[in-house]
Amino acid sequence: MPQLTCTIDRNKVLGEGGNSVVYAGTYGTSQVAIKTFKKAAGKIGDELMKAIEKEATLAAQLRHPNIATFWGECVDPLSNDRVLVFEKLGKSVYDAIHENLPPSVATRNKWLLDTAHALYYLHSQDPPIIHRDLKPDNILLGVYCP
Repeated sequence: MPQLTCTIDRNKVLGEGGNSVVYAGTYGTSQVAIKTFKKAAGKIGDELMKAIEKEATLAAQLRHPNIATFWGECVDPLSNDRVLVFEKLGKSVYDAIHENLPPSVATRNKWLLDTAHALYYLHSQDPPIIHRDLKPDNILLGVYCP
């Protein structure tokens, strides 16, 4: 697994769940998404490290145009914790729905089909991969544009 040198921008939270927080960051000159893990999420020490390793190993195997690309791992210089680095994508479906005018039916259908393709890919793995937190906030659109 590649060990990356990255910088985390803790002022730019891209998303947050029960077990993790995703921040904007950089890897070299590239803008990336950096997933950090909450220690108070019920796992500590070796158990947390095993969960992070499992997620990293799984993410490294996924190759699909509708799933964010895993770049590798780095160590958070602030906490010395292991974090995961992903391709940074655009806004979420939730954000897009709540901006200005509602998206067209054709646009919404494309989002639906892209999501279905990604889920089909995940569910076709051996063993099947279940997302467990599918919601408009977690469906990201297109390429990140600074």
